[in-house]
Amino acid sequence: MKTKVVAFRVTQEEYDALAFVAQLTGKKLGTYVDDALLPTIQAALVHLRKERKRVDAKIKRDAKKATVESPVMRNQRIKRERKAGHPDGVQ
Repeated sequence: MKTKVVAFRVTQEEYDALAFVAQLTGKKLGTYVDDALLPTIQAALVHLRKERKRVDAKIKRDAKKATVESPVMRNQRIKRERKAGHPDGVQ
């Protein structure tokens, strides 16, 4: 899986506090922050997967209903699906 970098700004005092707690736990600062964010990331992944599954199911239902689709209607459908939050747009 391809990884991405997430960066955020903190004040010097906040940084020192994070570094202090990381040192107390015996972890590097990056590892400590990653571990602290992990429950939030996992909860977000659960919701994202459910939403993707819902959108994919809707696309499949709509595809079953559709007969022959004109290019104009196809473009309108693609725009609606993108607005609905389908991660890849069109499959």
